[in-house]
Amino acid sequence: MPVTPETYPDSAVFINKLGLTSAEKLATAETEFSVLQHELYRINPPPATFDLVLLQAIHKQLFGDIYDWAVECRGYDIRKGICEFTPHQQIEYYAEQLYTELRQEKHLRGLLLTAVIARLAYYYDLTNQ
Repeated sequence: MPVTPETYPDSAVFINKLGLTSAEKLATAETEFSVLQHELYRINPPPATFDLVLLQAIHKQLFGDIYDWAVECRGYDIRKGICEFTPHQQIEYYAEQLYTELRQEKHLRGLLLTAVIARLAYYYDLTNQ
């Protein structure tokens, strides 16, 4: 179920489990928590299903200590500068298209390193969108 995070009154700072109301402090906490959680993820990763469920599990691992909604798809549209991200209503549809394409490419197995790098860049860009 898509979620639209709430912000603190008169602020653009997402309400968080840490009670941080400063954007700078929250950004620092996100960095520190996600670095630690990344290390824990490397020790005990979830099954490599290569789908939206896995992406959500990774997001929850990285940010679940900060946000209750870390596992949910976003329920609002965002942009950074001139970059518009996928409209929230289409995230699940495009994710399925992306992961179907990745499965059809056999998860990039058997490709030369240069081809893997190019395809990873392609999939990273689509996933980020």
